[in-house]
Amino acid sequence: METLANLGISIVGGAVAALITVWLSLHRFYQERWWEKKLAAYTAVIEALHNIKQNFSEEWEAEILGKEHRSSSIGQEVHERSMAELRRAADIGELLFSAEATSELDKLLIDLTNVHNPDHIYFDYLDGSLRPVIRCLTEIKRLARLDLKLRRSWFPWTK
Repeated sequence: METLANLGISIVGGAVAALITVWLSLHRFYQERWWEKKLAAYTAVIEALHNIKQNFSEEWEAEILGKEHRSSSIGQEVHERSMAELRRAADIGELLFSAEATSELDKLLIDLTNVHNPDHIYFDYLDGSLRPVIRCLTEIKRLARLDLKLRRSWFPWTK
């Protein structure tokens, strides 16, 4: 009888340990998948901001140097796709991004909307558009590192 009780305790203990292991493994798997989705979302936003910054920088440089603008239909298409990506990311908001990152994207979209004034000269438009994009790109990269818990150190206790 004692052997049967020990066998029962061993089976129950093994089953509980297996269930806990499976639960922890699934929990970690879901966390890793969520982290990968967040990384992909932040990467898409950073790439979109880079494309917009590059377009405004090239136009700004051409305006300063008095060169002919090199804006092509391909460059304009990339710019429009990048703006659509930013609007999509702002709409997704806090589902994938931190509250601060969402706020930063919303602020950028408002700034870019407000800078578009037909009474301004083109250089003012470019200058007024480039500054918020650069600010947002810098801030989004900082917020992504925080949100994704990326560290630049080998030691977890250092920042």
